[in-house]
Amino acid sequence: MSKLIEELKNQHKTIRILLDKLKKIGISKQEKKQLFDELSELLTIHMKTEDNELYPTLFKKAESSFELKNKLKLFVKDWKTISDYTKNYFDKHLKQEGPDFISDTAIFYVRIKQRMLKEEVALFSEYDTNISINKTKKIKHIVMIKVIDNHNEFSKSFIIRKIKQDLELLPSKIKEILFFEVGLNVSSSKSAFDIVLNSEFDSLETLNNYRIHLEHKKVLDYISKVSEKISVVDYEI
Repeated sequence: MSKLIEELKNQHKTIRILLDKLKKIGISKQEKKQLFDELSELLTIHMKTEDNELYPTLFKKAESSFELKNKLKLFVKDWKTISDYTKNYFDKHLKQEGPDFISDTAIFYVRIKQRMLKEEVALFSEYDTNISINKTKKIKHIVMIKVIDNHNEFSKSFIIRKIKQDLELLPSKIKEILFFEVGLNVSSSKSAFDIVLNSEFDSLETLNNYRIHLEHKKVLDYISKVSEKISVVDYEI
């Protein structure tokens, strides 16, 4: 379940609790006003959350689905009707005591609960399915470095240690890094590289943010000056 749907379902749960309290016979005028205020605020928050986060994603998916587009139009139209009824219900029974409070509340109770059930069955599952399908895969970023054998000032072993130390400081400076491991070669093969970096990122976008980060560029500049060869592989996982 996505975080958005979890949040919306938690809002539904709280709304149901408030509706059950409102339906109880014998609540005082003060209790009724408090419940009206809490319900009005929560329904407004719920509606804004759906308008800003749920519907844009679903309408984008509906561009290639005539059936979903019609379903969303019906939901929007239905919510407009329920919103108008809710406003009239609050306005009517907040200002006056009437004999039809119990019957109006029963209708209000059923309409809101039916709406929430429809959302959970028809919209929330549609959203989570869409998110699951379009979820960006993580990126594995592998770098292999071969250091030059004869440096004018420093030994090869010193340069290798410095590169390793500099790289291992990056996770504390660059938030996009999910996983970061630096290994040193133990093979005697002439074709072997000296250092390998094994790292992971949420997406190509966050990998690019890492690449252009000032701290990464500082390390890369040094590596470029003391390396004979650098090989890079990026792939989805």
